[in-house]
Amino acid sequence: IVAKLLAKKPEIRYPTAEAVRDDLRRFRNGEPVLALASAMGAAPATTAVPRAAAPAATVGLPRTTAMPGTGQRPPTRPPTAAQRQQSDGRGGMYAVIGFLALIALVVGGIVLFNALAKDKQPSEFAMPDVANQVLEAGSQALVDAGLQLNAPVIEENPAFAEGTITRTDPVAGTTVLRGQVVTVFYNPVKTSFALDDLAGKTQQEAIDYLNGQGLVLNSAIVTENNPDVEAGKVIRTDPAAGTQVNQGDVITLVISAGVNQVAIPPVTGLSEADATANLTTDAYQFVITVAEEVSETVELGTAIRTDPAAGQLVAKGSPITLYVSSGPAPVKVPPLEGLSEAAARASLESKGLGVDVTYQNVPIGDPKDGKVITQSIASGTEVAPDTLVKLKVGQAVVAPTTTTSTTLPTTTTSSTTTTSTTTTTVGP
Repeated sequence: IVAKLLAKKPEIRYPTAEAVRDDLRRFRNGEPVLALASAMGAAPATTAVPRAAAPAATVGLPRTTAMPGTGQRPPTRPPTAAQRQQSDGRGGMYAVIGFLALIALVVGGIVLFNALAKDKQPSEFAMPDVANQVLEAGSQALVDAGLQLNAPVIEENPAFAEGTITRTDPVAGTTVLRGQVVTVFYNPVKTSFALDDLAGKTQQEAIDYLNGQGLVLNSAIVTENNPDVEAGKVIRTDPAAGTQVNQGDVITLVISAGVNQVAIPPVTGLSEADATANLTTDAYQFVITVAEEVSETVELGTAIRTDPAAGQLVAKGSPITLYVSSGPAPVKVPPLEGLSEAAARASLESKGLGVDVTYQNVPIGDPKDGKVITQSIASGTEVAPDTLVKLKVGQAVVAPTTTTSTTLPTTTTSSTTTTSTTTTTVGP
């Protein structure tokens, strides 16, 4: 790759910076690089050269006419010592320039390679399992994985050794995003220990130490003017270094700042009202602008971050943007009418939407049988995740059997029997 970069002929060198980047990525991934492929492809042109035929006497070449001489060629004078010295100096200068250019290219390649290696990290991954690890080591493992940490939370649990992590939120194995804020729970150490001297550390280094030791950072970070301590570094702590402390104790950092400068306090995880109240106290007097930011992981109405970021030194009363979660991004309701009930349910569930189905009777053989007839929210409408979409689905029903009953009038025949009595009178 370096040889291709240093080639004399422009047509051999990489045409663009993107081509260099792509070749470096291939090298990192163990794939064949174009520089090697082009070099191997060019080799036959320089090695397999057919033997040139001897010039034939019969080839008709234009006749060369000897031009009359204009005199004798002047003798060539050898270079002077000064010319030789100048030539040697130029050659040395060119060598130095070429060497420096080579170093610059190598350094640039290393920087680009490292940048590409960082890009190789996945944007989402399974939450690492750090249970039973010592708090400091487990917390560092999560940071190395690309996660941010809330202050650790004490959770006494006799099933775990003192000073070890009991669980995390989200739980191990859950899919998380790079940069996501997570919380560690740990079983505290019952014995006290001496607080380390944090003087001279950056604010972030001090915060990382406190988190790793199970100590709680006071969100009201104090700043002082101290010409002997570089701005942004810890002057002292309260309580002082060497004091016996217990896990869960609150520690205040005193940070060196310029005239009228203060460090922006961390507000991540606070409600919008609490975060605003912290940033506008007399100690800071920041002018707050609230902006919403979509977040899949931070609860609606909760502070995500500030701009400038927490810990940065700014003038008291500076404008600060507070970013508050607006919850997950809205999703579009898919078109559902005409789909089968199963397909409609699957489509809604894939979008994170709820579903409620009612049925409408249709005749047997009706094309709407088993299909969505109507949806309560029109397709393309943006709604919040978990919104309930009501569906009306056709359901074939067998028509009721009709029985025809014929009622005939009842005829009653009444027979009357008349008894005749004949009376016969017999005379004397």
